[in-house]
Amino acid sequence: MDSWDKVCLPKAFGGLDFRNGQRWNHAILAKYIWAVSEKHDVLWVKWINSVYLKGSDFCSYRLPQDTSWYWRKLCNIRGKFSREDIIAAGLNRKFNSANLYIQSLNHVQVINAQLLTFDNLLRFKVPLDSVMCPVCGVNEESHSHLFFACSLSVKVLEILAEWLNIRLWPYEFYRWRDWLSSRNNGLLSHIYNMLFVDVVYCIWRNQNCCIFYLYSQTASSIAAEVRLLMQNKLISISKKKLSVQGTCLIAQFTM
Repeated sequence: MDSWDKVCLPKAFGGLDFRNGQRWNHAILAKYIWAVSEKHDVLWVKWINSVYLKGSDFCSYRLPQDTSWYWRKLCNIRGKFSREDIIAAGLNRKFNSANLYIQSLNHVQVINAQLLTFDNLLRFKVPLDSVMCPVCGVNEESHSHLFFACSLSVKVLEILAEWLNIRLWPYEFYRWRDWLSSRNNGLLSHIYNMLFVDVVYCIWRNQNCCIFYLYSQTASSIAAEVRLLMQNKLISISKKKLSVQGTCLIAQFTM
């Protein structure tokens, strides 16, 4: 993560909330992806489906070589966002580019920012005094251990599972991925994705505190921080026009 990426993080994530022009442009263009995917009843969408897609699903559509530059640019935006995030940004038939931008920024910075746990540092041949987890000191540090197997992280997940009244709570990355992809409800899936991002962020920040300040938060304080981040985001979502079911779902998580 370079300095500009850090500056562009939301203030809640330690940045200055500057807008990243490229990613903001992608979020705006994603509105057209949403319109095409949802097959809106407008002339240009009908034309796209008739001339280019011809009944194919837009997300799995294979772009041919001989196509116009604007259609190629739009298709290339598909890889910038998940289908779930685009659907969530278009709740109630009104697309919210700002929410998509913030959500995608969180995913890019937290999930895909090449978090340099000790196992990755060794691959770059960075000299280390120890490769043991700075939080528990029991096992070697890796993504899998830090976020899902470390005794502190497990306790955090247990507290959050109790808060959300979830019994089948995954404790490995790949199980998390499968679990998130199995959530079919658009808003609920969006909430669980936000939760995953916030859990990773808070655990990672505590790991940095252990390294640089020799101090670790308790599991309950980390879980409380995750809940606060989640509730602030959900309050923002609740200000939009939601269905009765969506309003009840938001209320369930903000009580």
